[in-house]
Amino acid sequence: MTRKKWMIALAAAGWLTLAALPAAYGGYYWEMIEVQEGMGMPEGMPANLPQAVKDQFARTTERTVRHYAGDDGYRTEDGEMIMIMDYRTMTVFSIDPGEKTYFRVDIQNLGQDQPVVGEMARVMKQSITITPSDEVRKIAGYACRKYTVSSMMGNGEYWASKEVKAYPYLKSSAEKMGRAMAANPMFAQMNLGDLISRIEGFPVRTMMNVMGATTTVTLKHIESRDLDKALFQIPAGYAEESMPAFE
Repeated sequence: MTRKKWMIALAAAGWLTLAALPAAYGGYYWEMIEVQEGMGMPEGMPANLPQAVKDQFARTTERTVRHYAGDDGYRTEDGEMIMIMDYRTMTVFSIDPGEKTYFRVDIQNLGQDQPVVGEMARVMKQSITITPSDEVRKIAGYACRKYTVSSMMGNGEYWASKEVKAYPYLKSSAEKMGRAMAANPMFAQMNLGDLISRIEGFPVRTMMNVMGATTTVTLKHIESRDLDKALFQIPAGYAEESMPAFE
Protein backbone atom coordinates (compact mmCIF):
# COMPACT_ATOMS: atom_id res chain seq x y z
CA MET A 1 0.00 0.00 0.00
CA THR A 2 1.43 3.38 -0.96
CA ARG A 3 1.98 6.15 1.60
CA LYS A 4 -0.74 8.23 -0.08
CA LYS A 5 -3.25 5.44 0.39
CA TRP A 6 -2.08 5.02 3.99
CA MET A 7 -2.84 8.66 4.74
CA ILE A 8 -6.22 8.59 2.98
CA ALA A 9 -7.21 5.40 4.79
CA LEU A 10 -6.10 6.68 8.18
CA ALA A 11 -8.08 9.88 7.74
CA ALA A 12 -11.08 7.80 6.68
CA ALA A 13 -10.70 5.67 9.81
CA GLY A 14 -11.02 8.75 11.96
CA TRP A 15 -14.14 9.95 10.17
CA LEU A 16 -15.60 6.43 10.09
CA THR A 17 -15.52 6.34 13.88
CA LEU A 18 -17.82 9.34 13.97
CA ALA A 19 -19.87 8.51 10.87
CA ALA A 20 -20.44 4.90 11.98
CA LEU A 21 -22.01 5.85 15.29
CA PRO A 22 -25.56 6.14 13.92
CA ALA A 23 -25.12 2.69 12.39
CA ALA A 24 -24.31 0.52 15.39
CA TYR A 25 -27.47 -1.61 15.38
CA GLY A 26 -27.39 -4.96 13.62
CA GLY A 27 -29.13 -6.12 10.49
CA TYR A 28 -29.18 -3.13 8.15
CA TYR A 29 -27.83 -2.52 4.67
CA TRP A 30 -27.97 0.74 2.75
CA GLU A 31 -26.49 2.44 -0.27
CA MET A 32 -25.47 6.08 -0.63
CA ILE A 33 -24.71 7.84 -3.91
CA GLU A 34 -21.64 10.05 -3.56
CA VAL A 35 -21.06 12.81 -6.11
CA GLN A 36 -17.85 14.83 -5.90
CA GLU A 37 -17.52 17.96 -7.98
CA GLY A 38 -13.99 19.11 -8.79
CA MET A 39 -12.23 21.59 -6.59
CA GLY A 40 -11.14 23.89 -9.42
CA MET A 41 -7.66 25.31 -9.75
CA PRO A 42 -5.89 25.82 -6.39
CA GLU A 43 -4.42 29.26 -5.78
CA GLY A 44 -0.85 29.69 -6.92
CA MET A 45 -0.99 27.11 -9.69
CA PRO A 46 0.57 28.15 -13.04
CA ALA A 47 -1.94 29.51 -15.55
CA ASN A 48 -0.37 27.55 -18.41
CA LEU A 49 -1.00 24.08 -17.01
CA PRO A 50 -1.90 21.42 -19.61
CA GLN A 51 -5.62 21.15 -20.27
CA ALA A 52 -5.58 17.54 -19.08
CA VAL A 53 -4.43 18.70 -15.63
CA LYS A 54 -7.10 21.42 -15.51
CA ASP A 55 -9.75 18.88 -16.47
CA GLN A 56 -8.59 16.61 -13.63
CA PHE A 57 -9.15 19.39 -11.08
CA ALA A 58 -12.56 20.23 -12.53
CA ARG A 59 -13.92 16.72 -13.06
CA THR A 60 -17.05 15.32 -11.42
CA THR A 61 -17.11 11.75 -10.13
CA GLU A 62 -19.94 9.56 -8.88
CA ARG A 63 -19.83 6.30 -6.95
CA THR A 64 -22.03 4.08 -4.80
CA VAL A 65 -20.93 3.59 -1.19
CA ARG A 66 -22.33 0.49 0.52
CA HIS A 67 -22.89 0.21 4.27
CA TYR A 68 -23.52 -2.84 6.44
CA ALA A 69 -24.48 -2.60 10.13
CA GLY A 70 -24.53 -5.89 12.02
CA ASP A 71 -24.36 -7.13 15.59
CA ASP A 72 -20.64 -7.77 15.19
CA GLY A 73 -19.62 -4.55 13.50
CA TYR A 74 -19.97 -1.97 10.78
CA ARG A 75 -18.59 -2.06 7.23
CA THR A 76 -18.41 0.48 4.42
CA GLU A 77 -17.00 -0.02 0.92
CA ASP A 78 -16.58 2.47 -1.91
CA GLY A 79 -15.16 0.31 -4.67
CA GLU A 80 -11.54 1.05 -3.74
CA MET A 81 -11.21 0.73 0.03
CA ILE A 82 -13.09 -1.20 2.70
CA MET A 83 -13.41 -0.02 6.29
CA ILE A 84 -14.58 -2.34 9.07
CA MET A 85 -15.26 -1.44 12.70
CA ASP A 86 -15.29 -4.32 15.21
CA TYR A 87 -17.57 -3.32 18.09
CA ARG A 88 -16.23 -5.96 20.47
CA THR A 89 -12.60 -4.88 20.27
CA MET A 90 -13.22 -1.24 19.27
CA THR A 91 -10.87 -1.69 16.33
CA VAL A 92 -11.09 -0.16 12.86
CA PHE A 93 -9.59 -2.05 9.92
CA SER A 94 -8.62 -0.31 6.69
CA ILE A 95 -8.51 -2.83 3.85
CA ASP A 96 -7.01 -2.44 0.38
CA PRO A 97 -8.54 -5.22 -1.80
CA GLY A 98 -6.31 -4.31 -4.75
CA GLU A 99 -3.12 -5.04 -2.83
CA LYS A 100 -4.69 -7.52 -0.39
CA THR A 101 -3.32 -5.65 2.61
CA TYR A 102 -4.83 -4.04 5.70
CA PHE A 103 -3.91 -2.20 8.86
CA ARG A 104 -5.73 -1.80 12.15
CA VAL A 105 -6.48 1.21 14.36
CA ASP A 106 -7.03 0.55 18.07
CA ILE A 107 -9.71 3.10 18.92
CA GLN A 108 -9.42 2.64 22.69
CA ASN A 109 -5.72 3.52 22.70
CA LEU A 110 -5.53 5.77 19.65
CA GLY A 111 -4.90 8.96 21.60
CA GLN A 112 -2.10 7.35 23.60
CA ASP A 113 -0.49 5.58 20.64
CA GLN A 114 -0.79 8.64 18.37
CA PRO A 115 -0.58 11.84 20.51
CA VAL A 116 -0.86 14.03 17.41
CA VAL A 117 -4.19 12.37 16.55
CA GLY A 118 -5.45 13.12 20.06
CA GLU A 119 -4.62 16.80 19.64
CA MET A 120 -6.28 16.82 16.21
CA ALA A 121 -9.44 15.36 17.78
CA ARG A 122 -9.50 18.09 20.43
CA VAL A 123 -9.08 20.88 17.88
CA MET A 124 -11.65 19.29 15.57
CA LYS A 125 -14.29 19.12 18.31
CA GLN A 126 -13.74 22.77 19.18
CA SER A 127 -14.21 23.77 15.54
CA ILE A 128 -17.53 21.96 14.99
CA THR A 129 -20.75 23.96 15.02
CA ILE A 130 -24.15 22.44 14.22
CA THR A 131 -27.07 24.79 13.65
CA PRO A 132 -30.60 23.40 13.15
CA SER A 133 -33.10 25.22 10.95
CA ASP A 134 -36.84 25.13 10.38
CA GLU A 135 -36.36 24.33 6.69
CA VAL A 136 -37.86 20.98 5.67
CA ARG A 137 -37.46 19.35 2.28
CA LYS A 138 -38.55 16.02 0.77
CA ILE A 139 -35.44 14.04 -0.20
CA ALA A 140 -35.43 10.42 -1.41
CA GLY A 141 -39.03 10.14 -0.21
CA TYR A 142 -38.34 11.36 3.36
CA ALA A 143 -39.20 14.66 5.05
CA CYS A 144 -35.78 16.01 6.06
CA ARG A 145 -34.77 18.87 8.33
CA LYS A 146 -31.76 20.99 7.42
CA TYR A 147 -28.74 21.38 9.71
CA THR A 148 -25.82 23.65 8.89
CA VAL A 149 -22.47 22.12 9.85
CA SER A 150 -19.17 23.95 10.06
CA SER A 151 -15.76 22.62 11.09
CA MET A 152 -12.05 22.90 10.38
CA MET A 153 -12.58 20.23 7.70
CA GLY A 154 -15.15 22.26 5.78
CA ASN A 155 -18.71 23.58 5.73
CA GLY A 156 -21.95 22.10 4.56
CA GLU A 157 -25.47 20.86 5.16
CA TYR A 158 -26.99 17.77 6.72
CA TRP A 159 -30.57 16.84 5.79
CA ALA A 160 -31.78 14.40 8.44
CA SER A 161 -35.07 12.51 8.76
CA LYS A 162 -36.75 10.67 11.60
CA GLU A 163 -38.93 8.89 9.03
CA VAL A 164 -36.21 6.37 8.17
CA LYS A 165 -37.54 3.28 9.96
CA ALA A 166 -34.15 2.19 11.23
CA TYR A 167 -33.40 5.51 12.91
CA PRO A 168 -34.75 4.88 16.47
CA TYR A 169 -32.74 1.66 16.76
CA LEU A 170 -29.62 3.18 15.29
CA LYS A 171 -29.84 6.20 17.57
CA SER A 172 -30.14 4.03 20.68
CA SER A 173 -27.08 1.97 19.78
CA ALA A 174 -25.15 5.09 18.77
CA GLU A 175 -25.65 6.54 22.23
CA LYS A 176 -24.48 3.28 23.79
CA MET A 177 -21.34 3.27 21.66
CA GLY A 178 -20.70 6.92 22.51
CA ARG A 179 -20.71 6.05 26.22
CA ALA A 180 -18.33 3.14 25.62
CA MET A 181 -15.92 5.27 23.62
CA ALA A 182 -15.88 7.90 26.36
CA ALA A 183 -13.40 5.63 28.15
CA ASN A 184 -10.82 6.91 25.68
CA PRO A 185 -9.74 10.44 26.74
CA MET A 186 -9.48 11.50 23.10
CA PHE A 187 -13.11 10.65 22.33
CA ALA A 188 -14.28 11.84 25.74
CA GLN A 189 -13.05 15.34 24.94
CA MET A 190 -14.76 15.19 21.54
CA ASN A 191 -18.06 14.43 23.36
CA LEU A 192 -19.44 12.31 20.54
CA GLY A 193 -22.72 11.77 22.34
CA ASP A 194 -23.36 15.50 22.21
CA LEU A 195 -22.55 15.66 18.49
CA ILE A 196 -24.91 12.78 17.74
CA SER A 197 -27.80 14.26 19.71
CA ARG A 198 -27.56 17.60 17.91
CA ILE A 199 -28.61 16.08 14.55
CA GLU A 200 -31.98 14.41 14.97
CA GLY A 201 -32.58 11.84 12.26
CA PHE A 202 -30.83 9.65 9.74
CA PRO A 203 -28.59 11.70 7.39
CA VAL A 204 -30.53 11.23 4.14
CA ARG A 205 -28.35 13.79 2.36
CA THR A 206 -25.12 15.56 3.26
CA MET A 207 -23.37 18.28 1.28
CA MET A 208 -19.85 19.27 2.33
CA ASN A 209 -17.44 21.80 0.82
CA VAL A 210 -13.76 21.12 1.46
CA MET A 211 -10.96 23.03 -0.28
CA GLY A 212 -13.28 24.09 -3.10
CA ALA A 213 -14.59 20.58 -3.76
CA THR A 214 -18.24 19.76 -3.06
CA THR A 215 -19.23 16.24 -2.01
CA THR A 216 -22.92 15.35 -1.97
CA VAL A 217 -24.03 12.03 -0.46
CA THR A 218 -27.66 10.91 -0.81
CA LEU A 219 -29.45 7.85 0.51
CA LYS A 220 -30.50 5.56 -2.33
CA HIS A 221 -31.86 2.54 -0.50
CA ILE A 222 -32.02 1.09 3.02
CA GLU A 223 -33.37 -2.24 4.25
CA SER A 224 -33.18 -4.67 7.16
CA ARG A 225 -31.11 -7.68 6.24
CA ASP A 226 -29.46 -10.76 7.73
CA LEU A 227 -25.73 -10.16 7.39
CA ASP A 228 -23.00 -12.77 7.12
CA LYS A 229 -20.44 -12.42 9.93
CA ALA A 230 -17.71 -12.76 7.31
CA LEU A 231 -18.53 -9.21 6.21
CA PHE A 232 -16.92 -7.96 9.41
CA GLN A 233 -13.79 -10.10 9.21
CA ILE A 234 -10.48 -9.75 7.36
CA PRO A 235 -10.49 -11.94 4.22
CA ALA A 236 -8.16 -14.92 4.25
CA GLY A 237 -4.77 -14.34 2.63
CA TYR A 238 -4.58 -10.59 3.33
CA ALA A 239 -1.30 -9.31 4.80
CA GLU A 240 -1.28 -6.94 7.76
CA GLU A 241 0.85 -3.81 7.55
CA SER A 242 1.81 -1.40 10.33
CA MET A 243 -0.21 1.74 10.81
CA PRO A 244 1.97 4.76 9.91
CA ALA A 245 2.71 7.21 12.68
CA PHE A 246 1.90 10.90 12.43
CA GLU A 247 5.08 12.90 12.77
